[in-house]
Amino acid sequence: MAILIFHAFRRNEILSMKWNWFDFAAKTVTIPAAVAKNSTAHSFNIHSVVLTELDAIREYVFFIPKPDDFVLKFRNGKVMKSLSKPIRIFNENEVNLTAHAFRNLFASYLYNFLDVMS
Repeated sequence: MAILIFHAFRRNEILSMKWNWFDFAAKTVTIPAAVAKNSTAHSFNIHSVVLTELDAIREYVFFIPKPDDFVLKFRNGKVMKSLSKPIRIFNENEVNLTAHAFRNLFASYLYNFLDVMS
């Protein structure tokens, strides 16, 4: 869920993420052109909270990811095709949340708390 909160990635970008998109030493993730909306690859710095969450997944005792494995998988190994279930688990107040709502939250945060003019 941290990747939804701290980054404004599109739902498709998150569901398509593979481990080899991440450079943990440089603390970046690169969204390839094939997945990006405008067909141009983009690299982003990864928030420290997201790094911590991803490291916990990678170091999970029973999970050794291959570089081309998807990041978001269920315990049975199937790839997630929707973010509805993780959002539902995270959403204990049962507010109508979607993956896009997190993009709106991120944009609102930037608008209200970041000085984009300087």
